[in-house]
Amino acid sequence: MGRGEVLATLIFVIIIATLLAVGVMLTQKPSSSTLTPSTTTKTSETSIGGISMPKKIGIFLFKDDKFVDVSTGKPWVPDEEGVVVAYFKQIECGACIYFDPEFIKFCSWLKESGPKDVKVYIISASELKPNPDYIIESFLNHEIQATPTTVFFKDGKEVDRIVGAVSFDKLKETLLSILE
Repeated sequence: MGRGEVLATLIFVIIIATLLAVGVMLTQKPSSSTLTPSTTTKTSETSIGGISMPKKIGIFLFKDDKFVDVSTGKPWVPDEEGVVVAYFKQIECGACIYFDPEFIKFCSWLKESGPKDVKVYIISASELKPNPDYIIESFLNHEIQATPTTVFFKDGKEVDRIVGAVSFDKLKETLLSILE
């Protein structure tokens, strides 16, 4: 299978998975781990507590109260020791747009009162624009089949994964269980 066919298949799978994730979200009964309109306000500018969500393709590290573009042209690999949280998203993904405020709330909590030794990355792709090879390879290397997907790593190894939009409380609960 050629690279073009692999890319076309990946895009098709991501679109279908996104549609399925949105469908599941819409049919789910609200719980503490799912988003409801009362827990999240959707706005055109996703910014909470001075933290704004990146609006372009790339790899971003949460540092000094903002997301810094750390793209190097190479696929993202969690090579740090300790705990790393990686949010794989697509800029135009409806479920990602819905989830972004919860993820920013999670980053704000980390900044204010959460564990200080946790690194947070966003690996951001596009549904509508061509993605660079390093972004495609980052998604493939971590077997991302739907967005949003949040992956938790400890000492470079995946220890948990959340597929779909969840609440800040679910992100916090997952992280704290990993740190125990």
